[in-house]
Formats: sequence, structure tokens, C-alpha cells
Amino acid sequence: MIKFLSADLQSKKNPGRHSRWGIALCILTVLISLIYSNSFHASWHFDDYENVVSNPRIQIKDIQPSTLWQTFFASPEGKRKPFRSAAYLSFALNAYFGGKDVVGYHAVNIAVHVATAFLIFITVLKLFATPQLARRSNSDAFFVALLTATLWAANPIQTQAVTYIVQRMTSMAAMFYIMGLYCYIVARLARAPKIRISLFIGCGCCYFLAIMCKENAALLPLSLLLVEFIFFRDCRDLREIRLLVLLLATTAVAVIALGTVAFGNPFGFLNGYPNRTFTPLQRLLTESRVLVQYLSQIFYPVPTRLSLYHDVTVSKSLLHPWTTLPSFLIILSLIGLGLKWMTTRPLLSFAVLFFFVNHLIESTVIGLELVFEHRNYLPSLFIFMPVAAGIDRLVRHYGSSNILMHRVLVSGVVFLIVGFGTGTFIRNQVWANEKMLWEDTLEKAPNSIRAHHELAYQYYEKNGNYEAALFLYHRGLKLGGQNVYEKTLSLNNIASIHFTRGEYAKAENYWKEAIASYPKYKQAYYRLALTQTRMGEWNKAAETLAAIIDREPFDPNCLRLNGIILLQENKPEVAIGYFRKSIKVNPHDWQSLMYLGVAFSMTGHAEKAYRFFRMAEAERPKEPLIQLLLAKNRFMFADDTAVQSHLDEFIARVGRRHVEKYLNRVSRHYESINFSLTGLRPLIAKKIGYITGNLQHVSKPRQDLPNDLPESSGANGSHTTNDTDGT
Repeated sequence: MIKFLSADLQSKKNPGRHSRWGIALCILTVLISLIYSNSFHASWHFDDYENVVSNPRIQIKDIQPSTLWQTFFASPEGKRKPFRSAAYLSFALNAYFGGKDVVGYHAVNIAVHVATAFLIFITVLKLFATPQLARRSNSDAFFVALLTATLWAANPIQTQAVTYIVQRMTSMAAMFYIMGLYCYIVARLARAPKIRISLFIGCGCCYFLAIMCKENAALLPLSLLLVEFIFFRDCRDLREIRLLVLLLATTAVAVIALGTVAFGNPFGFLNGYPNRTFTPLQRLLTESRVLVQYLSQIFYPVPTRLSLYHDVTVSKSLLHPWTTLPSFLIILSLIGLGLKWMTTRPLLSFAVLFFFVNHLIESTVIGLELVFEHRNYLPSLFIFMPVAAGIDRLVRHYGSSNILMHRVLVSGVVFLIVGFGTGTFIRNQVWANEKMLWEDTLEKAPNSIRAHHELAYQYYEKNGNYEAALFLYHRGLKLGGQNVYEKTLSLNNIASIHFTRGEYAKAENYWKEAIASYPKYKQAYYRLALTQTRMGEWNKAAETLAAIIDREPFDPNCLRLNGIILLQENKPEVAIGYFRKSIKVNPHDWQSLMYLGVAFSMTGHAEKAYRFFRMAEAERPKEPLIQLLLAKNRFMFADDTAVQSHLDEFIARVGRRHVEKYLNRVSRHYESINFSLTGLRPLIAKKIGYITGNLQHVSKPRQDLPNDLPESSGANGSHTTNDTDGT
């Protein structure tokens, strides 16, 4: 089909260049829209929540310059410097125009994929105009360019970069990256100095934008060197080879200098290893096997071979496992052949060397996780170019000598495109919702602790199926992981389940295990202390918090809970300071506002207390306990109208049938301050017609069970640091 279109375009009725580009763009747009048509409603997944859904800097209310500027600092880890700013800006605009509806996000991701595919097409066309190809190639440039872009765009391995919303960082980086390549090639072909300078400036701008989407785009200068010495220079000349070596050395020095600026020292890229279960050498050895796996997935991308996670045994040496040495030799051989073919087979040389050059950041020694399929999105941009050129040569050869073989080849090309597209459509079905995605991942990676953890999280958080979740958590704990967080998070969530069930002793033990596994995990200290307060062990809770507050003096949860403990010790004046610190960190923390009101009540400042109760109500308008506190406060001032109003609100929020149950729960869970309902109880009883006589008082409010106890391993930046994928 593509060959027939190409032949038609070469006929005397052949339209101009822009018309041909328009036809190519239409073909790519229709194809990509069809194969990704079932992905528009795919749910949020994994790192989407932290980076987009719950990222406050992304949820903008206007598009004023000052508001858009804040999105440049939208790192979920709270970094004070710009971080992937171009990608985060695009997420912010999505949020502004479409809220949290996934359709808009997927539409933009697919549009970026179309744009990148089209840029591949026009870049390959320009490569055929370079000196080294123009004088030796007799290929149909239009056909080769369009087939290259089509096979790349339809390949199922790209689904992780396109359908996984947060990986827009990857796809946008690739889009600007190849745009920079295109500008460079056109600049080198241009004769007018002004045009050249403008295009070189455009290349630099694209480079900057690409890095502002994802850091692996920093390798563009190396790719430009490949373009220059493969397509514009004759590397048979010894002087050209010397120049290439000099430029490579200069680039290496520049990269080391940039690394020093970015990380604080030239070896800052190793910072992630203290939290990894492998060494830099082990990662390098393992990545030789991973790269061979990537190549096999690219050329044989059936959906059953694709997964969000993969079971990968870390290579301890070249012989353990035994596949390490053959993989290492395959990689070295391909790189060697790529260098050898620079003067004789430029298309093949460029495709091979471009692939490995652009895996240098994510597939060598930097302390990232071992395997992610979206890492191939950029390196594979030109991998089908020699394939397309070979098919073109065969089709033209048999077109005049063997019609049957010609038709078989053309049919084969169509079948290949349809097969790739069908595989992409099938793979996208797995991304429909999180439960389906993690069930698929666990089936394909049964030895992954994270796959167990994430599926268990779905059972626990989304379905309330505690038994199924516990089974998966405990089974996952028997497995190894790629970083120390994975075991810690599973222990945390097991503790959370027992906490939710009221099994506080078991929860306490598992949170102690989580802290022992990873002592820097601040959430575990807070949750352990919270559990100890539920057990009435207030002194232990104070000791637990003391162990983390000095290291994490601005954690609002720890500050608030420490204030509650001080209230229990009848030290409201000191507690007020902790509640104020918590509110300073998080002005919308309704519980700190409420407890600040309680503290002022204890010190006799009833009007101040009322003001903070009102502020808490504004942040949490449906919270019944706040209405009780407001009613009690107004009761002290004999403001009957306000008391009746607050009690009506309390009963409306709880429901008349559930008032007694609610008050029993409050009495059971809030124990530190005597908050007498002696005056309110008859009023409540009169309103609902029944209140049993065994309720004499309601104790001081104590913190409710936080909604964020269970965690996905992608739900907190502290568990995903030192990974340029943010995963």
C-alpha cells in the first residue's frame, strides 16, 4: 500500500513537496489514531498520581504568567529548581482546560506521538539529501522515510511512552530531540548563512526544550556528531577520524562539567546506589542483557512480551548468569559493526550507533531501575530506517523481474504494519485500569515484589479486599527488589491493614519492621506513633516522634501528632506551637486547625478557639466532630441559636440513626481531653428522640485514621528518587 502510494507520488501527476508531506501526515495521523483509539479513557496509573493528579503546582486556576511559572518547579519531591518544566507546563494546561478527565491528557500524548512520527519522516527525507547518501543511494526516499516512521509509530513497545500519561515527559523529549536533529540537518544543507544561523539557533532551542522534558535528551550533541560524520564527512580520511575523536573527548568533558553542575560533583550520578540492591558494575553488566531484550522486543513486539515491569536477575559477573557474556559480546559486536559501516552502510551504521548512544544515560551505570520499555522511545527513532531501505530495494528489484515476489513483499509490508498496529491496540487494553495493568504485570513478572505490592494495593485501597492484599504483600516480601523501599512499603501497607482493623499490636510490629528496613522512612515513624496513641502508650509515641522530628522538623503530620500528645500531657501552651508550625507548612490542614482550637479552649481562650474551629470547618465542611466542638464552644456562651444550628449540622452530617454509634466511636477513639457533653447530650437526645444513658461524656478529639496510610510505590516521591524516569 505504502509502496503504491510512493510510486503514484513519483508519477507525472506527482504533487509538490508540501503535498507529499501532507499525505504522509494524514497517513500517520489516521494510523496512530486508529491503533490508539481505545486508550483515550485509560485510567491514571502509578506515577501519574504523584506527578499530575495530586501535584498542587499542576492544578492551576488561571493561565497568568506568574501561575504558569510555578509549574516550572512542579517536581513532586519539592525541588527548588526547575524540573522537566516543559512537560509539567503541558500537564498544567491539560489540568486547566480539562481538570482530571484523562481524555484530554491522552489526546495530547497521542498528538505528540503523531508529531514525533512525522518528524521522523521529514528527517529521514533530509538524510537522503546529505552528501554521503545523495551520491550513492538510489532508494525511494519518500517510501523509506514513510515506512520508517510508520513501523516506529505502530510498534507496540511505544505504548508505555504514549498511553502511560506521565511518560509524556519521554515522548515530548523525543519530539524536541528529533526536531533539533532536523534543524541541524537542514542547516548543514542550507547555503544562505542567515538561514544556517537561524536553524542552528533553532537546534539549540529544541535541545533546551528537550532537556526541559527529560534529562536523557542531553545526549543530542553526540547524535549530531553521528549525523555529521556519517552523512556529511568522509570518515575514510584519517584527519576526519582525528577530528571526531577530538570532538568526542570535548563532548565528554562538557558532559562531566554539566554533571558537576547538576549533581554537585562529577560522580553525582552514583548518588542513588545506597538505596539500590546492585552495584554500578552489576548494573552495567545487567544492562547488556536488558539491551538485547529491548532489541528483541522492538523487532518481535507481541503484547505477551510487553510489561510495565520485568523479572531481571542482576548479573554478578560476566558468567553469572551465563547469558551476560553472550549479551555483552553481541552489544560490542553491533557497536563495532556500526563503526565499521560508517563509510559503507551509513543508514545501518547510524541506526545502530544512534540506538546505543541514546541508551548511554538510562542503560549504563546511573543508579536507575533496570528495565522500562519507554526508555526505547527515543533510541529507536531510526531503528527501522535500514529495514525500510532494505524492503525498498527488494521491492524495486522484484518489481521488474518477479511480479509474484513483488506482490508477496508488498503484502508482507502491509501485514507487518497491520500486525504492529493490532499489537498496539491489544496492548492498550491492559492500560484500561490499574487492576488490569498490575494483574498483567504480575502474570509476566511473578518474581517482582513491586508487582505484588501494587496489585495488593489495588485490592486494599480500591476494593477493601484485605485478605487478598495481605496474601500478596506477604508473598512479595519473600522476593528481592531493586531498591530498599519496596520491602518497606509492603511492610507499611501490611501495618496499615492491621491498623484499619483495629489490630494495633500487629500494626505496631510491622511499622517497627518498616523502620528497621529503611530508617529514613519518616511516614513510618508518624504512623507507628499514631498506633501507639491508639494503644494508650503516649510516652512511647512521644519517643517515636522525637526520633524523627529532629530530622524532619517540617513534617505536618508529625508536628500535629506531637501537639496532640502534649495536649494529653495537659501542656496546651506548648502544643499550640506545634500546631502553628504544622499549619505554617500546610495551611489547609483541618485537623491542626481543629486541635489548635481545642488547645485554646484548654487555656481559656474560647473566642480564639471558636475562630480556629470555624477555619477547620471551612477546610472540612462535612466533618461532624467540628460541629460538636462548635456547639460546645457556643454552649459556654449561652448562644442557644448557634448551639441549635451546630447540632442540626452535626445530626445532618452523621444521620439521625447513626448519632449514638458515632458518639460511641468518638468516645472510644478520642481520649486525651475531657470534652464533656453534659449540657449538649439532652439537646441532642431531644432532637433525635433517643440517646442511651450510658454516654456521659465524649473525650478529647484524637486524630482520625488518615486516608493516606496505604501507599503505592509510585505514590510518594521519597520512594522514587534517583530515577530519571520518575518511576
